[in-house]
Amino acid sequence: MAGKNDGVCANPKQIKTDVDCRAARPKFDNGTWSPAKISDVTGRGLYLFVTPDETRPGNAASKLWRMGYRFHSRQKTYSIGLYGNGKDGTFSLADARRERDKAKDRFAGSVTRS
Repeated sequence: MAGKNDGVCANPKQIKTDVDCRAARPKFDNGTWSPAKISDVTGRGLYLFVTPDETRPGNAASKLWRMGYRFHSRQKTYSIGLYGNGKDGTFSLADARRERDKAKDRFAGSVTRS
């Protein structure tokens, strides 16, 4: 049975659970698909970067975990890895949060909130 959006899920505003990660889609603005940055509800710079698939409009080509931080007053981006189940070299939501915490410890002292 089709839902009221005909199978299209609403893009989450923030990542709270793994269900939100699976439902994440690129943005649709002014008739074109563009990458979406969906932040983690726990904050501290973690976000899911969702790029559009040119061959299948509305679908994600990739979902990458990234972390924004500052180094010597300059905005930087740390790439954590691909979103997935965490068993094949990808990072689940819990894995990405752990990796973010490790990176924050590594950058200690020179990192401020972005």
